[in-house]
Parts: sequence; C-alpha cells; structure tokens
Amino acid sequence: APLDVLLALARRSDWQGAGQHPTPLGNWMFRLAGSTRADIVAVLEALEPFGLDVHHVDAEGRNVFTSLAGRVENDDRRWPIIEYLGSRSVSTKPSAYGLDPLDIVLMRVVDDPHTSPGAARFVHFLLDHGAPVEESHLLLARQLAEVDDDAYRHLVGVVPALSG
Repeated sequence: APLDVLLALARRSDWQGAGQHPTPLGNWMFRLAGSTRADIVAVLEALEPFGLDVHHVDAEGRNVFTSLAGRVENDDRRWPIIEYLGSRSVSTKPSAYGLDPLDIVLMRVVDDPHTSPGAARFVHFLLDHGAPVEESHLLLARQLAEVDDDAYRHLVGVVPALSG
C-alpha cells in the first residue's frame, strides 16, 4: 500500500497494543523485512511513532535480522532495511537460544552456495554489528568447505573469522 494509506490506517487503528501482548506493528517487522519497496526506510520511519518496534523479538527468539537471514540474495534490494536496522542498533543475536541470524545465513549458503556473495556481505554486516562467532558458525563454515570450496574461500576471504 502507498505510505499515505499505511499512515491513515495507523492513525485509525489501535496499533499501539496493550498490556503484555506484542504490538501488532512489532509483528509487522517480519512482513516489512521482506519488502523490496524503494521507500521501505521511509515506511519504517513513518510507522515507528505508531508503535512499530524494530527491536521486536518474537516468542521463539527471532527478530527481523533472523527473518532477513533467510532471504539473502545477490542483489541490493534489502540493503536499505538492513542498514536502517543497523543504524537503530537492532540486535544481531536476539536470543541466547536457538538459531541466530548468522546460523541461518550460513545454513542457506551450505544449502545453496550460489548465494555466497550476498551472504558474505550480510555475514560481514552481522559481525560488524556485534554478532559473535560461535562454534555452530565455524561448523557451518567447515560444512560449506566440504560442499563448495570456492564458496567457502570467498566467504572466509570476506569474513576471515569464519576460517576457524
């Protein structure tokens, strides 16, 4: 929908939520993360005053970076939202339990090594924004080396910390 329509809906609705329930706009972060709208940053900025929580973590410990990690592509369509979230200090490690964004993007590369260039850029971003390199990440990098040595060399060329 056009931005003016989204804002009109925000003004008319009780999007702020109440009590202990997550705000509906917090849940929207996952949908908005998948957007390739040219004006996505303007949409996020416009919706934040209405309760959009860019730091939203769901009941399973996932945040918007977790969602984006499964959508790494070799193009620049999602980088405005990634950089915006980084500028807002959104956690690159939203939970101590389960898979984190770095696990998910590395699993994606092991499954499809052709995503390596876009994935390497996202991995580099995550590490630059505080994601720790853990044993699960090193294990996934080693699995990539077994699946596609060229993709592994590209990844550790960009992100040497994954060479273990």
